[in-house]
Amino acid sequence: MGRSCHVPAARGGGLARRLIDSGIARADAENRPIRLETNNERNVALYEYLGFEMVGHLDTPGLIPRWCFRRDPPSA
Repeated sequence: MGRSCHVPAARGGGLARRLIDSGIARADAENRPIRLETNNERNVALYEYLGFEMVGHLDTPGLIPRWCFRRDPPSA
């Protein structure tokens, strides 16, 4: 999927969720894992709800914190 960003005026319209759902469907169809990271703590609960497992949290003083996730395709 590449990188994405947010547009404040579009917040709450469901675009990000549709993009994520589309990416999940494609990865599942291709039997591929997904890796992602966010620097926004508000996203953590959403990604966990969508089946992503947190695999790392980087909180280095002086740098922006990052949460790292992985989602494996469903078992066949």
